[in-house]
Amino acid sequence: MAMVKDVAAAIVAALNANQEEFTEEFTAVRIYSLTKNWSDYTESPEVYVIPRKEVSQTEDRENDRYEFGVGIAVIRKVPNTDVDTIDPLILLPESIRDFLKRRDMAGCNYENVTIEVLYGHDELNEFSCLVTTLGADYWIDQ
Repeated sequence: MAMVKDVAAAIVAALNANQEEFTEEFTAVRIYSLTKNWSDYTESPEVYVIPRKEVSQTEDRENDRYEFGVGIAVIRKVPNTDVDTIDPLILLPESIRDFLKRRDMAGCNYENVTIEVLYGHDELNEFSCLVTTLGADYWIDQ
């Protein structure tokens, strides 16, 4: 039976094996929690894949539908918070989104992917870190 950790591991493997698809090079890592201090990030993007939800629903007497949600965080230092500086840095998360669209993972069916740019005061203004998150959702009937 597929589990959310399996979907996350498949995403990590797919991202790392297809670097030519992205606007910048990176190494994706599966984690459960960020352990790095904001001050330790650099301008090189770091990509983290986080298993975040698993939902099961009864479909009928014999089948259940499992829904899996995986978070992907792209974190990097930025020299300033000007729009002209930040806009090009969103290209990497957009290229990850485009790569994941309509791509099944770990035997699970693709459902959707979303992007959010977190404009937290502390992360962006105090520590000069841009945090962009993607949410990727998948499902399987078992």
